[in-house]
Amino acid sequence: MYYIRIPENAVILGDEGFFFISYLMKPYARRNILTKKLKIYNYRHCCAKRIVENAFEILASRFRLFRWPISLAPTNQTHPTQI
Repeated sequence: MYYIRIPENAVILGDEGFFFISYLMKPYARRNILTKKLKIYNYRHCCAKRIVENAFEILASRFRLFRWPISLAPTNQTHPTQI
């Protein structure tokens, strides 16, 4: 498994399919009875995640690099766009 170094106090958005990591923000399970604050959090999380997904779709339409998984380990990957 690879671990990434992220800046302090930074987080990554994920969905229910990811396992728990301290820097990963997941939505609260919908099967539970959610308070109004938790519903607002889930809504904002969904909106932010959709914005990020749309940004990657725009990047993928412009740069072929983002269309397929990169087959390099993160430690070997210094400049993937460098020719």
